[in-house]
Amino acid sequence: MTSKKLKKFYEKLGAVYEEEKYVHSSGWGKSRRRFLKSIFRRYAKYVVKKSVLDIGCGGGIYLEIFKNAGAKAIFGADISHPALLRAKQRCADAMLICADAETLPIKSRFADFILSSETIEHLENPEMFFSEIYRILKDGGKTIITCPNWRGEKPVEVDVGILKNFGIEDDKYIHTAYKPDELERLARKVGLNIIESGTFERDMRIWGRIYDVIWNSLFSIMQRFAPAGLIRFAYKFYSLSGGILYEILRLSGIALLMRKIFRRGPRSFLIAEKTPGEQE
Repeated sequence: MTSKKLKKFYEKLGAVYEEEKYVHSSGWGKSRRRFLKSIFRRYAKYVVKKSVLDIGCGGGIYLEIFKNAGAKAIFGADISHPALLRAKQRCADAMLICADAETLPIKSRFADFILSSETIEHLENPEMFFSEIYRILKDGGKTIITCPNWRGEKPVEVDVGILKNFGIEDDKYIHTAYKPDELERLARKVGLNIIESGTFERDMRIWGRIYDVIWNSLFSIMQRFAPAGLIRFAYKFYSLSGGILYEILRLSGIALLMRKIFRRGPRSFLIAEKTPGEQE
């Protein structure tokens, strides 16, 4: 079960930091959303007129996408109540649950499709998280999980960094990463059948990294003298301009070329299913 300290951290974060205005409007966020939309289209028969669940739904970006895709019953779960309030504004039809991703108050064999994007890397007990996905999925149901990939030294905690300027007082928070084979092992351990795994955001490999290095250097300088409000403004500009640049590269065909050139992306994904007839 998630600790009280972690719960407090995400309550505060959800109140002061609207991720959908920053991460989801950036080049990284746009690339991720396009990838997930392509997955939803491939598995449309498990979404259209079906029960779907987004674990770690935050402000509800993907709940809205599920609604537009024709899902019958849309559920979102997140540990942050302020984030869920924004999710409700974005997708009024969604039924929302403020809960720990490792112990969800949802009945077994409930969902046809479960999404969890960029959540597992923040959890203390990923094994419990996978057990809950297995329990909640209907027989034959599908799940997709995404998270940061890693190479070199695997991260465990990271500095809160730019979040200090939004009023976050902690120094570090859990932000680890998983390679595709690590996700596979966790899934198999609870009985899920692997359909596909790999990496994505390959279209961000070079320009995204260079763009971030430049801006992170600027933020580091600003941190010494600039007020928090100005840094927040610059961070929003960084996100929006990165999103615009991504669209330019996508429309010009450069993003597609980069996906073909690079075999490894900075994010991992797993698609798995609960085999019909298996016992919990």
